[in-house]
Amino acid sequence: MYHVASLPAVSDRIESLLPHADPMLLLDRIIGADQDACLTETVIGRRHALFLRDDRTVSNTLLIELMAQTVGVTAGMRLKAQGEHPKVGFLLGSRHFACDCDCLNEGDLIRVHVKCLYFSDGELPSQFQCTAYRNDETEPVGTANLTVYQPKDLSAWNNSAS
Repeated sequence: MYHVASLPAVSDRIESLLPHADPMLLLDRIIGADQDACLTETVIGRRHALFLRDDRTVSNTLLIELMAQTVGVTAGMRLKAQGEHPKVGFLLGSRHFACDCDCLNEGDLIRVHVKCLYFSDGELPSQFQCTAYRNDETEPVGTANLTVYQPKDLSAWNNSAS
């Protein structure tokens, strides 16, 4: 279970820590965060319109993006502490994704907790343990380990990739 009391409250807007905008900013708020962990929440609905199906559900795979955006908030907190602005990062992959449902319903409250397992300030990927909870359930609805990468200089990285 996530531990809200162990994470400092954050008054920052998500947009100040995560370089995303509508319609791909999928989180509603940050509950608590520091440089190594973060707890966010969102209610499945308007913000997820791109993913809502006719039956007003979204695929459980949306949890991976919610986890990745929560990781991005954690990276934003780390950069803010260093006096820097948020940077673009990339989800390289997920390991051990497990989910106890086929879909999430419109109106579901999803809380995502991430914890840094390894953080690289250099050219190596970072690893995060992620857990998602639905509504008031105490057992996770989804878990995964995400591997992410944030280049120090995005334009140089883009040029070297072409």
